[in-house]
Amino acid sequence: MYFCEQKDYKAMKRIVIFLTIVAMSAGSIYAQTTWFDSDELGNGATWSGICCEAQQGSNTTDPFGHMSHGSKYETIGLSAGHLIRMDAGYVNFDSVMVYMYTTASSNQAPLIASDGTELTYEKVTKDGKNYLEAKWKNPGKFVGVLILTVGDKATLAENAANRDNKGEAEVCQVDVYASEELGACGAPMPTDSVTLNISSTTFARVGDLEYDYDYEMDATDNVAGVTIHIPFSLIWGDDWEDGNKHDYYVETGMTVKVGGQTYALEYGSLSVKQNSVDTKKFDFHLDVIGANGTRYFGDWTCAFFAPNPLYSKEPTTPTTINFVPTQAIYDTWVSAHQIVIYLQKDDDFIQLNFVANKVTSGTIVALGTYTINDEGDVGTVRASEGFKEGYANDESAYYINPTEEEYGWNPETAYFFKSGTVKVESSAQGIKITVNATSYYGSTVSAVYEGGLTDIDDLPTGVEELRTRGNGTRYTILGIPCDESYHGVVIENGRKMRVQ
Repeated sequence: MYFCEQKDYKAMKRIVIFLTIVAMSAGSIYAQTTWFDSDELGNGATWSGICCEAQQGSNTTDPFGHMSHGSKYETIGLSAGHLIRMDAGYVNFDSVMVYMYTTASSNQAPLIASDGTELTYEKVTKDGKNYLEAKWKNPGKFVGVLILTVGDKATLAENAANRDNKGEAEVCQVDVYASEELGACGAPMPTDSVTLNISSTTFARVGDLEYDYDYEMDATDNVAGVTIHIPFSLIWGDDWEDGNKHDYYVETGMTVKVGGQTYALEYGSLSVKQNSVDTKKFDFHLDVIGANGTRYFGDWTCAFFAPNPLYSKEPTTPTTINFVPTQAIYDTWVSAHQIVIYLQKDDDFIQLNFVANKVTSGTIVALGTYTINDEGDVGTVRASEGFKEGYANDESAYYINPTEEEYGWNPETAYFFKSGTVKVESSAQGIKITVNATSYYGSTVSAVYEGGLTDIDDLPTGVEELRTRGNGTRYTILGIPCDESYHGVVIENGRKMRVQ
């Protein structure tokens, strides 16, 4: 099954609603969707979502199989009572042509259509070969499944003496024309259809938050009281912003909620494509059948936004922040190819993780402009991977009122840096650091610090102030409150000590 153009699925909606009682509109365009040769027909085939298969039938025990007539024809021999079953689901058949090999000695029987329609027969030449073409034409009603049965008597035999013999049909090829390019073989036949007017779409990220790209989508029509729930996955490193159409076919976990009842989706798909006008949004097309017997259509455009729990500490609405630090503290982890500089003001600070393999005299990090990314190359600033309980949460970010725990910072609010630049220059005061960063949810954080750098292992200038911050409270040398699980240099009651 696929998503047809708007005009196509509206036409199908009319057919599905009224089923067999409404004639097809004049001027409808039908395309050849598939053809089956004798090999495909004999083994059963599904191509373009339409099934075609030769079947035994209930009134014959005769076997059927491949028969060869030299190098010109390959046929499958069917006897009286054998069936050719075609299933397009809720896609409407327009016409079917069965091409049969025939000779003067053939016991050719007519094909009897399950809908009672009379087939027409004509000798035709196709691709340089001569056939007897049996043509079925839609009589003006919806037909999604068609069965052609080989007749009992060879009434079409060229030799009149054979016309009372038992019938047969030597089928070479079947051509199928239908109202949509792709069918829905085996789909349940809907008894009703609803065109949804989606008023809200929400997305949630699920699964392993670091490695999986699994999401759940809820699309709701508030007026109709219908919510379509569809889990889907994006390929690692891929997204929808490529201009291509992405199809998600119905599988376990996809449901439709109608009022207070939830039904499984049994057939259909969701397609997504980047909007050609506003590339930050995406066009969604829904065509599914629920276990309640209703087919649901829907077309809408919206942005794809799935809050990531790894970045739950960051506000999702982008904002502009101009942070004015008053001091800078550095820590060198050259063994881990990392030098950290904290730009601090009161209890808040920007942390910058420079990827470096040496300490530069005077400025600690080499002069230059550093790109913020997650490549880990020397000469860059490492982007943040967000916040996760029990993990090292101490990467490049703007931390607001954090506490320090064993694994890193636990802030009230943070803006996790994902891109941007950090420029390091020499200055008469010591160093000048200019930060222009973009956070995970698109906030921009700017900061300029000019002055000296303090080694994290030196007694901070703010120790006297820490003596006034309460009895027994433990702080890091950045002045951040920490608990007894924290390991490293701490200050408690004005005394500096190292906790192992």
